[in-house]
Amino acid sequence: MGFKPIPAAVALALTLIIWFVIPVPQGVSPDAWHLLALFVGIIAGIIGKAMPIGAMAILGITLVALTGVTNEKAADATKDALSSLNNSLIWMIGIAIIISRGLLKTGLGMRIGYLLISLFGKRTLGVGYSLALADLVIGPVTPSNTARGGAIVHPIMRSIALSFDSDPEKGTEGKIGKYLALVNYHANIITCCIFVTATAPNPLVVELVAKATDSQIHLSWGTWFAAMVVPGLIAMFLMPLVLYFLYPPEIKQTPNATALAKEKLKEMGAMKRDEKIMLGIFVILLLLWAGVPEMLFGVKVDATATTFLGLSLCLLTGVLTWDDALKEKGAWDTIVWFAALVMMANFLNKLGLIAWLSESMQGGISHLGLGWEAGCALLVLAYLGSRLRPSDACLPLRPLRFCQRHGTCYRHVRCLLRRRPRLGCTTDVVRPDYGVRHRHHDVADPLRFRFVPRHLRLELCQHDRMVESRLHYERGRNPDFRHHRHYLVESAG
Repeated sequence: MGFKPIPAAVALALTLIIWFVIPVPQGVSPDAWHLLALFVGIIAGIIGKAMPIGAMAILGITLVALTGVTNEKAADATKDALSSLNNSLIWMIGIAIIISRGLLKTGLGMRIGYLLISLFGKRTLGVGYSLALADLVIGPVTPSNTARGGAIVHPIMRSIALSFDSDPEKGTEGKIGKYLALVNYHANIITCCIFVTATAPNPLVVELVAKATDSQIHLSWGTWFAAMVVPGLIAMFLMPLVLYFLYPPEIKQTPNATALAKEKLKEMGAMKRDEKIMLGIFVILLLLWAGVPEMLFGVKVDATATTFLGLSLCLLTGVLTWDDALKEKGAWDTIVWFAALVMMANFLNKLGLIAWLSESMQGGISHLGLGWEAGCALLVLAYLGSRLRPSDACLPLRPLRFCQRHGTCYRHVRCLLRRRPRLGCTTDVVRPDYGVRHRHHDVADPLRFRFVPRHLRLELCQHDRMVESRLHYERGRNPDFRHHRHYLVESAG
């Protein structure tokens, strides 16, 4: 069976109830209401994981084309269903995810991280700032924040923690590992706020703002950066310091961290050709996205065209091959589900449902006698309240994504983790080689893990030890196995 029966039944029931049972409100066209029914059903299926998100997106496109809710003519309805595949922002984020593979393949991301630690890692606080700065530096060209935090920064953090014998298996996570993991997590989220290309949902926000304002407000890469860089950098500066006092590490001085970083850099050797080329492409992308040529020479380059230029340079220089691009399943998956959700959101706006909903909310707030300030505060509280549910920051836009390169959550563990509340969790990256029950990467650690019943903790630990033993076995057979952790997880889960 290609779908989960219970989540699929819930999604189908919601769609049928909205379509046939709930009467169409006054001021809303039947087509808009029926499209809302499809949209709610698809979102419910995504949240409930009735099918993979790409499959749910294909289902949504199919239903829009077949039901004709956007156009009576079948051919035009199909064109409408596929219309968002022509969206430049969607392609920009998909192609940028492929480019970010170059940071992993060449090892440039790891080199940057270890270089920063070798410079500022004599104290635990300095190591924390180094990890945050590493995430900030590579953020603009890594739209997959899961890959950035889980596959680039996390291995560096883990190796440093283990060098000080800070291991959750030994109950010594409080030495330094818990603090560094919390810094890693929060730096990842702050970076997502600073750069529009630092996480996949940001371009969708840009698109929705443009559509809602009839393109009167269009957030470019530079505009987003200019608006967010000051609060973002302030938050990035304060975050390691605040966490240092909230979760004080037992180890304050870390001379071994700089020694470890220098040793890793020595093992990596001098910068290789592909790393230098990747660094050059990185700089070119930043300059073009920031609009520097336009400011200096009056030559404007579109952000999406810039992204395609970056991928073309990667392919021409051999830093990436076309096979590398094809293997980046997350990028193609993102393009498909972005296209489906943006298409449905756009036509909900065109058919007048968004305007009706906005007017209804405005009337409700006005009826309560609230001004715009209190109304905005109410919306913010509603958003923060939604974060207390098992969700990530992108739940209104996309489902939880637990399986991305080197940050994998296997089916068995995911099933168990879904039974515990997640407080303020945005990205759950569970690494099989570091353990699921560990407190280094479990974000609201003492708070969140404590909610897991004892029998589930034991089951998690048992499965974790099984994966760990398999990992050591595979590494013994293949020294390069660190690039194939997804195989381990699939075979062990």
